[in-house]
Amino acid sequence: ELARLARRWELLSLQEALATVVASEEGGLTPEVVAGLFALGEPFGEQLGAAARSYVLGNFASCAMTEPFARWPQKVLEHLLKSDQLNVSSEEEALLWVTKWRAAKAGREETSVAILTAIRWPLMSLHSLETLSDMKPATPSSFADTVATRCKAAKVAHQGLETLPNVRQSFNGWWAGLGCAAKGGVIIAGQGCPGSKEAIKVKAVRPHEGTLLLLDASEEPGRVLQWFLRMHSGRSVAGKGSELDMTFEDMADIWSGPDDAFYILDRDAERVVQVRQGEAELVNQGTIRLERPCSVAVEGPDRAIYVLDREGSRVVRYVRGRAVQVAGGTEAGSGAAQLNAGPTGRIYAAKGGRLYISDTGNHRVQRWDPGAKVGITVAGGHGCGSGADQ
Repeated sequence: ELARLARRWELLSLQEALATVVASEEGGLTPEVVAGLFALGEPFGEQLGAAARSYVLGNFASCAMTEPFARWPQKVLEHLLKSDQLNVSSEEEALLWVTKWRAAKAGREETSVAILTAIRWPLMSLHSLETLSDMKPATPSSFADTVATRCKAAKVAHQGLETLPNVRQSFNGWWAGLGCAAKGGVIIAGQGCPGSKEAIKVKAVRPHEGTLLLLDASEEPGRVLQWFLRMHSGRSVAGKGSELDMTFEDMADIWSGPDDAFYILDRDAERVVQVRQGEAELVNQGTIRLERPCSVAVEGPDRAIYVLDREGSRVVRYVRGRAVQVAGGTEAGSGAAQLNAGPTGRIYAAKGGRLYISDTGNHRVQRWDPGAKVGITVAGGHGCGSGADQ
């Protein structure tokens, strides 16, 4: 209130004194104080202005829950929503606060529509975009109609057909892609996990019968942990600490199969081991011998085993004692019939035997259909870079 009166009557000395006290550590900015200052417009004074802006961007939700938030001018709210430094849990939350500001006072329909330009619509989850785009408002160009229209347009970003806006700096969990939890996930294993004191170095993760299989590479040759989500703990089911009667040389990859079975690719031993009910069995029998394999996948009722082999230049399929090369060749290359995945290449087997291969050396993802002689590039293929097609 003092700040409002000092500004109204142009009491410059009082304004400066208030700015110095409030911006100091002793003054202590609070959500109510900061929201009240922004209700006056941009806070006066360089020192107080910088401190208040930094505070509101870092504590936006707390400030927005106070009474003065309803009195913020349109330009203030719009300016803050456009900042990369705005700390919100998701883009849906940013839209929620615009909706709350609109409802706080009659006659804000037009100004609320203008503020919607500050929302980064493609950063919302596909579920939210689909739900909101299905709204059928009676009034064209209204707030609800504009929300529905912008959501409908933003859905193309989830198909890779549109350049994404900048991700807000608070969205530090965006490694998982579009619309995922902006604050990141919950730690369920390893350092930082409640109740877990064991350090692990996860090389691969596979869902398995309501648990997770973790390939732990913290010690050579590696081990497989079965991790129980609710207990935040696991047990070794292959390798060090397990009761499995088999030694390994270099665990490179794992895959979860049906009937409680899982598969281990032992790179240096050039073999695939099936583990089921505590018993180990070699399953890559056939006329083709593995050479420096990289990755394994299992698919179908016949439990066909696909191995990315020869440093990622070919894929071999094993089933019932027979082996056949189904993708790539013995020599690495960049042609449509070739692969150059390298030791970090990975393979995924979809229903029906369609393969997806991360062809690392060629900076692309190849799809290989059953019986095909060549692969189809479904991502990348234009060299290494940050472009939309790379």
